[in-house]
Amino acid sequence: MKEFLLGKRKNNSVIRLVLTATFAALSILVGLLQIPWFPPFNFLKIDFSEVIILISLLTLGFSNTTIVIILRSVIRELVIPDKLVPFPFFGEFVAIYASLVLISLYKLVIVLTGKKQPKNITDGLEPLQKEPLWKILVQDIFVIAGFTVALVALNYFFTVPIQMSLTKHFFFVPYIKSINQSVGTYTLFVLQLIGPFNIVKGIATFVVFELTKTGLTQAGIL
Repeated sequence: MKEFLLGKRKNNSVIRLVLTATFAALSILVGLLQIPWFPPFNFLKIDFSEVIILISLLTLGFSNTTIVIILRSVIRELVIPDKLVPFPFFGEFVAIYASLVLISLYKLVIVLTGKKQPKNITDGLEPLQKEPLWKILVQDIFVIAGFTVALVALNYFFTVPIQMSLTKHFFFVPYIKSINQSVGTYTLFVLQLIGPFNIVKGIATFVVFELTKTGLTQAGIL
């Protein structure tokens, strides 16, 4: 019996390892399909790599999905680095932050609503239960709102000053002083630029995610 349990645990570890690598690769490939934001801000791009991250969360759980996120960013930076960022890994640090915020918020929704779902695909727990549309909408809106606030905050305090000043300023206060703008003008600029973009990205991500999740549930995968 002991040997059987040890063998089963080893097989589960191999399955999780393979799925972790698979989800990381899928998120990179899906992320290559990008939709530019409207000019002159078309350097912002909507992609659906976060859909894979959310599916990974449902399949592998929080800890393994964190590994997927980090693995995705490391490989992506090494293979297809973003030349528009002010220094290496800058864009991937932001991507890791965004993904961790997303899965943390979705995990919080899971805990608050008491939804039954597997911590990982090898646990053999009950499959996802079908929920009413209104409940799904409330859950997704909560995650999208929290995601937008978190990304606006990051951009407001750090990302925009670093990006716009080409690393001369790492915080918003000295950056605002350097461009002779008021806090109000700067705040309005960031809200108008980052707010709508992340709301639209969040909506698009969750529409695709819910459709994918429904298909996988009907197929008996989730």
